[in-house]
Amino acid sequence: MDTKTVTKNDSTWQLSVSIMKKFLFLIMFLCLILQILMVDITSGNNINSRDDQQISPHSKLTESPIQEQNLSASKNYDCVATGECTCELVGECEPCDKLDSAALDYCKQYGNREEIKCKWNGTPKNGSNLPEYRPCRRVKRLERAKYFEFQFVSAFIAFISCTILIYRRHKLTADGYRRLARRIGGNIL
Repeated sequence: MDTKTVTKNDSTWQLSVSIMKKFLFLIMFLCLILQILMVDITSGNNINSRDDQQISPHSKLTESPIQEQNLSASKNYDCVATGECTCELVGECEPCDKLDSAALDYCKQYGNREEIKCKWNGTPKNGSNLPEYRPCRRVKRLERAKYFEFQFVSAFIAFISCTILIYRRHKLTADGYRRLARRIGGNIL
């Protein structure tokens, strides 16, 4: 009768371990699908459009005071600084190509560029071109993807750590009961 109890407990333990493995596999699969969906969402077009924003000659070309950009180093922005042209944002911040980042001034600063559309306020200067792009610090979709990737990895590591902790606690408790049963002299577990 004692051996039946031991085999019954062992089979129950094996059943719970197999259920836990299936549950872990399901959670990992769901996390993978969720991460794929988040990358697809973040790589799409952003809902917030900034086509109607104007860049005046007296305002800085910045997104926020934290992300202040030094545009005076770029030769193409002389017309904006002097007030000879007015520019508006057309596109979002995107990473420059490897060839562009080495050759173009607006890509050298941060490695990212943002498309702008400029118009002359008066008569155009001879030999000077209107800027087509400006430097920008961060690509929103890449930053968002990095953020969610960090969150998912952190949650996954926390989940695995908690699962190992619970498994270890159950195993140590069962080992303690077995040792106690051996000391007492019975074969309970």
